[in-house]
Amino acid sequence: MISFLTRYRYHITITSGIPFSVTSPIWGAGSITSNVKSDKTLVVVKDNRDSGEEIETGLKKFGAMLGDHVEVGCNSVLNPGTVICPNCNVYPLSSVRGVIPANHIYKDADHIVAKKEK
Repeated sequence: MISFLTRYRYHITITSGIPFSVTSPIWGAGSITSNVKSDKTLVVVKDNRDSGEEIETGLKKFGAMLGDHVEVGCNSVLNPGTVICPNCNVYPLSSVRGVIPANHIYKDADHIVAKKEK
């Protein structure tokens, strides 16, 4: 996990089932972080978009990691091993898994778009 954090060089918040932050994510009402897979196997962080890298956590309980200035829409679910890099938005009613790159908007699994420069 250290190599992953070093590679991205972000200040993150690690959650464990209950939204908690010492940084500045914004949680919409009803948002949930799941920290255990339904099949009870070890959680793996999967970077499906960029490198295809899979990082084994060695843990059965591992919630989500959120970067600074992340906004999670109402009633969204962050599945075990989800990583949302800084300055991202997650649409309401989303079920998020994998790695969401910095400065992106997560609309659904097939529509993760870069934010436009202002």
